[in-house]
Amino acid sequence: TSLASGRGRRKPIFVGIGWAARMMLQGPPAFKALGAALLALLGAAASLPALDGSKPEKPLPPTPLPSTRVHEESKIPVPSAWKYQSDGDVKAHHVELGRADRDRIQRAIRASAHKTVQCAGRDGTGKTAGAQVVKVERIENHPLWRQYWHRKRELVDSHHQNNVKVRPLQPPVRPLLADPDGLLDANLNEVYLMHGTSDWVIRDIIARTGFDERVANLRGLYGGGVYFACESCKSAQYAPVENGLKMLVISRVVLGDPYYATAAMQNERRPPLRGGAFAPGLTFDSVVANMLHREFIVYDHKQAYPEYIVWFREG
Repeated sequence: TSLASGRGRRKPIFVGIGWAARMMLQGPPAFKALGAALLALLGAAASLPALDGSKPEKPLPPTPLPSTRVHEESKIPVPSAWKYQSDGDVKAHHVELGRADRDRIQRAIRASAHKTVQCAGRDGTGKTAGAQVVKVERIENHPLWRQYWHRKRELVDSHHQNNVKVRPLQPPVRPLLADPDGLLDANLNEVYLMHGTSDWVIRDIIARTGFDERVANLRGLYGGGVYFACESCKSAQYAPVENGLKMLVISRVVLGDPYYATAAMQNERRPPLRGGAFAPGLTFDSVVANMLHREFIVYDHKQAYPEYIVWFREG
């Protein structure tokens, strides 16, 4: 229902009550008081927006966290390079990086390009062996960062509860970027990976609210998940050329204990069940496909934090 139609339905009711209230003002004192009160209520009600979900409303003040919870939230570390360090900051900041960081990421993108085959697929081509990075933004989004950090702790709890031993990735993923703060958890197979898509999706959606597996195509080769690659040319296949440039988002991704796919998994919404002696309903944490171009799929958006937006020219 639109905002306009919501207000339209209220108008006849307001007119009728307003007429009655004005008539009361001409009566005895008790009626005058009641009429004045009705007019005051109508004035307040008329200023309210239509509560029909057709546009954002001013949010209610958040319920204060218990002091112990506040203490725990303040312990969540953030990368030391972040400009906005306050955990009370809820904005999604785009911090443009300088030449040194652009060069560092350019080297990483070039080094991760597939050297032996042409990077071409049904969705396009990816030419990154000589990519020219022209701009990099770091996404500093504390709400997204906290949910990502909490998801890592949830995986640890689940592993302990269900006696899951996380196996190292086979083969290992070559580090894409340095981790000077030591925040990548090798025991959870947490790595930097890449995802290619369009400008507006990265800047307006992913940077603000994160990835969303709910809108993923179930006909994807491994079902409705969020897909990443360790080879830049693979991710670049999914990034359209816009104003002469393509875009990648470099993300921290926690894979946990993955399932290694050996066949297509179309129409799946989650990783396969572990089966065997494990608890019924317990799934693997992600899916890894060791094909010509390796793919890594998570089915819970909280298992990925989009950290860098990269604009580049193919080459």
